[in-house]
Amino acid sequence: MFFLVSYGLLNYATYVEAHGGSPSFRPRFKYFHAHTSLAGTGLCAFVMLMVDPLASTIAVAILIILYQYLSRTAIPIRWVDSRRAYRFRLVKDGLRELDRLRTTTDQTSDWQPHILAFTASNARREGFSFESQAGSQGGPVLLRQCN
Repeated sequence: MFFLVSYGLLNYATYVEAHGGSPSFRPRFKYFHAHTSLAGTGLCAFVMLMVDPLASTIAVAILIILYQYLSRTAIPIRWVDSRRAYRFRLVKDGLRELDRLRTTTDQTSDWQPHILAFTASNARREGFSFESQAGSQGGPVLLRQCN
């Protein structure tokens, strides 16, 4: 069972990395596709349940307990995980879509000001209110302290 669990998790990790668009993930297999990895994950789960439902449930429960233990006791890591690569890809795709829309439509109706205010101390920040600076719509206001 644990072999099937590890193989299923490996397939799922490959799917997440491929779907996230991380530049560090470069599979060398000529016929690789992300959906093949996802199908492998599903097939592993199916085979586990067909072989022995009780043993597969126990194996998954042990895996979840181990994951919870390691996530609570783990030391901070220096590298980033695949969630960051996936979010970065979403932002990049969104910016490309905005750039495409900017060239095809008139953007004056949806323009919003972005205000960046530098203050010398934290006490002077109280003079800035989000509503008075950004108007009634509550646009973004960034406050930063200068030393």
